Amino acid sequence: AYIDYLKGVRRYSERTCTLYEGILKDFFMFAGCPPEGDISVLDYQLVRSYEVYLMETQDDGPRTVNLHLSALSSFCRYLMKEGLLDSNPVRLLKKPAQAKRIPEFFREDALRAYFESTKGVMEFGDYKSKLNRMIISILYNTGIRRSELIGLTRGSVDLSRRVLRVRGKGDKIREIPLLPSFC
Repeated sequence: AYIDYLKGVRRYSERTCTLYEGILKDFFMFAGCPPEGDISVLDYQLVRSYEVYLMETQDDGPRTVNLHLSALSSFCRYLMKEGLLDSNPVRLLKKPAQAKRIPEFFREDALRAYFESTKGVMEFGDYKSKLNRMIISILYNTGIRRSELIGLTRGSVDLSRRVLRVRGKGDKIREIPLLPSFC
């Protein structure tokens, strides 16, 4: 019922629902429960033991452990909303610190050099070279995410209005103006 709630009401992606379902199965297996789970075992001590198990036995990093704790916390909030659990034991845990990831980016001069070196590709290059240049050009000129680029279709481009319709996180649609070089 919880996974159906995530899919239908919360509109989580299929991948997120699959991850959460796997995490819950892992947790209940760790607790020695049947695969469908037993919510009576949800308490601070067991969740803390599971966290230690993930970090020390499974050798999972802070990011993975936090994902597991987040999924368990979400499940507990759902159970509380349904009146099946009095409190959320996961909230009492101190989550492991994650290292800050510095985003990788290309400097403008490096991108200019790339576009200069591949200028002839659009006229004389093979399909793969043209595709690679187009992908980099779209990412550079629009600032969209890779996942948003993958989701583009022919209908995403409105040349009469010079906009690109992009479906982003949370299924939100936004329009990005296209530069004259694209139209």
